[in-house]
Amino acid sequence: MNIEIRVVVELIDQQFRLFEHSFKNSNVETRTELALSEEKVNDFYSKDLKKARCAGLLVQTCNRRLFIVHGEQVDLIQQKIQSELNLASETMEVKHGNEAMRYFLRVVSGMESQIYGDAEIAGQVRKSFFTAKEFGCVSGLLEKVVTLGIHTSRTVKRIDPTTFRSHSVSLATAQLLKFQSPKNILIVGTGEIGKRVIHHVSRLEDIKAEITVANRTSKKAEDTALRYGCKVIPFANWKKNASSYHAIVLALHSMEAIITKEVDLHPDCHIYDLGVPSNVRSVQRGIHVMDVDTISEAYNAVHNAQVVMAQSDHDHIIGAAMEALQRWSKARRAKDLIDGIGMQSEQDYYGLHSNSSLAHVFFSKVKAEPQACVAKLWLDAVAQNFDEDIQSAAL
Repeated sequence: MNIEIRVVVELIDQQFRLFEHSFKNSNVETRTELALSEEKVNDFYSKDLKKARCAGLLVQTCNRRLFIVHGEQVDLIQQKIQSELNLASETMEVKHGNEAMRYFLRVVSGMESQIYGDAEIAGQVRKSFFTAKEFGCVSGLLEKVVTLGIHTSRTVKRIDPTTFRSHSVSLATAQLLKFQSPKNILIVGTGEIGKRVIHHVSRLEDIKAEITVANRTSKKAEDTALRYGCKVIPFANWKKNASSYHAIVLALHSMEAIITKEVDLHPDCHIYDLGVPSNVRSVQRGIHVMDVDTISEAYNAVHNAQVVMAQSDHDHIIGAAMEALQRWSKARRAKDLIDGIGMQSEQDYYGLHSNSSLAHVFFSKVKAEPQACVAKLWLDAVAQNFDEDIQSAAL
């Protein structure tokens, strides 16, 4: 009996699955081809998940495209994703059950990022979660895993702020700009990533360059410029003036490349392309172009040496989070069991054992605090054999 209960606790839910293409198995070109448009993202939530009667979440960033799916027909979603990938399906990483949950916790915490300790991934996951919730595609388990992931991210930031509080692709870009020391910088895109690049650049005293921003929505560009003391150039005009800039940071999401050979650039220009899909298709000869992979590799040459010794401690945090998830799963299963037992009258149960007052206390506490205490009450009851008939009902 104890062995069966232990198995239930350890295997939280095998219908929880994770599919991923990331920097680990796909280069920027492949990730660009796999990037989903807003229309396809909406179809995933409104059509694919609904048809399969599954809950799900899609996280799409510059270095990964990750699906987590939970439901009885999760195989249909996997087949759908693989059917659209062609040869790329051979490199898609697939994880099941507890392994998928543990890996997802590491992703949200920044432990599986291209730059170890990425501080931005948790916010991106949170944003994706709210999108899934708007479409009604969130289950209780999915919500618990995401919530626990966000909490774990905060925990690692608090315990090891040196590793987890600031490192990101945007910080890496700012550091490379410091080494380049350009005369001026154009930042195209003032969304979350673009603003973070500007923030990091503004905090580096070694960067003396004049900063100009451009954004499709002019109000956002003006607000950002006012906050950080930058200049603004209309989005429609920046390509015409691109040859004036020694460094250009492309921090916007576009399904089409925005820099091609037709755009005249300064001979010494460095381009930092933070977009996936890639914002650069081709450039004139001699122009330096760095994408998210090469930016991360350059930054990691220094950063990884600093964090390798601390990774074992970080694994303990993930282990503690998984234990918390198992306790929650145990409580949920016990609550479902008690709800089933509760369909019969309490009077029927009182007749099963002479100690009716003990049964009354048991059911009263279950009704008052089902999530918090039902698992402990139930397992304690089983261990003490206080009611053999209730044990039989459970089995």
